Amino acid sequence: MKSRALIIGTILSLVIAIMIPEVAAAKGGKPTKPEDPSAAGVLYGDLVVVERDGAGVPLLKDFTYVDGEHGEVTVACLQPLAYDCSLLFLWGDCIDSEDCDFDPEAHDACEVHVDDAEFLQEVSFGRGSVTRSQSFVIDSRYAEFLEVINDAEDLRMDPAGRVQMYIPTETVPVEWFWKTVDAPLENLGMYKAAMSYGCFHFVEKEMVGEEGVRVMQTFALDPSAIVLLRDTELGHLVCDYFDEPIDDTWDKEDCEPGPCWWEDPLNFNIPDRTADTYLPGDGVDMQDMNSATAFLAGATDKGDPMSLDEAITINTYIGINLWTLVGSKKDQYLEITYFPFATVGDEQFTYDRETSFPTGTTADLLTHELDENFRAFWDPAPLALFDEMAHQTYPLAHVDLDEVNLMVCRGGDAANVEVDDEVIVVNACDSTNETDCGGANWFAQATEHARKTVWYLHNWEVPELDN
Repeated sequence: MKSRALIIGTILSLVIAIMIPEVAAAKGGKPTKPEDPSAAGVLYGDLVVVERDGAGVPLLKDFTYVDGEHGEVTVACLQPLAYDCSLLFLWGDCIDSEDCDFDPEAHDACEVHVDDAEFLQEVSFGRGSVTRSQSFVIDSRYAEFLEVINDAEDLRMDPAGRVQMYIPTETVPVEWFWKTVDAPLENLGMYKAAMSYGCFHFVEKEMVGEEGVRVMQTFALDPSAIVLLRDTELGHLVCDYFDEPIDDTWDKEDCEPGPCWWEDPLNFNIPDRTADTYLPGDGVDMQDMNSATAFLAGATDKGDPMSLDEAITINTYIGINLWTLVGSKKDQYLEITYFPFATVGDEQFTYDRETSFPTGTTADLLTHELDENFRAFWDPAPLALFDEMAHQTYPLAHVDLDEVNLMVCRGGDAANVEVDDEVIVVNACDSTNETDCGGANWFAQATEHARKTVWYLHNWEVPELDN
């Protein structure tokens, strides 16, 4: 029988990779493509909620026992969690226990004991499984976003933090309208860019040219989009260029036939993800991560709550976490270098709800009114989304973010604390000032609040009505 203990045990090397960046870079500096068929079983296998530290890295539990065939064996196991953050009992916990017996021939030390099996939590993705799409699919939709934003006349963000573009219709006469970037794959491409490079970088897409010849075409922000982004709160998502000759006399036709400076890959001063020295998080700062939470919220299932495990797994799926498939065919596993959720130095990602979702934020919503003859009608009005007082007058116009506060489990021994022979579960972190809870937890919380807001707008925003 194939032993999960041996597979999971080898994951200990990923912790070493995290602790020693040089080793991680040497073994996983160039991310393996998620569509690699040899890795599919390991990458997309069954997932359960496990104990993680503040960076989202799984915390492992070591067990040592004597096996009749192999002698002394040490395994490192993932630690699944119950809904209340308590640690589920593993068969390996029976090794030094008087309450149960461990038989290496019959039991897998890393499996949850039969008495606790019912408390396992599956990592839910819902329709967010779109994040498993192959990289060329995500890149293709990201290229479409770059094309549209280059035609935009103006930019803004909706209350959830998603990008809205003022663009022309394809009709005659041309009319202008606000388009929200709502498509999951486009948001996923934007998320991948922000978390991989800290900016909306170029992307190359294979196109069919003249006479059916397939050519690679580069898509990138043009100067008009660059200027628009810099005039909004999203200016930090403009990449650095070695040469940027934008001035008042600039014209797109000045660089024909191209390539123009803004679409030349060699002109982008961005991290080289293929370099052995590259590590996840290079080139990414706090602002980039804050914007990324809105993009991730737009990329996942609007009706399915976000969780820490889902966010970390998505990062692995799309290559933000670097991974390499290692081991034999029987016992293959992923060696992962995780995104650190920290800026330069030791400063971790923090989240302030009032800054991200100000009380005065409004959206045009349909309100139920009565005319002078007491006939009911619906009237669009700008209503505060996050103001609890507005809830008293218009119950449907209030997004209660407290309803979707995550259960943030502390990593490490603090999850279960023994006091006077009684185990007390410390559920945990209810403030971003709890630094030992880590940036990854607050990143997931910020994403979940944005996801709830996206869900609300999707269901209650005023539709476009004909005059």
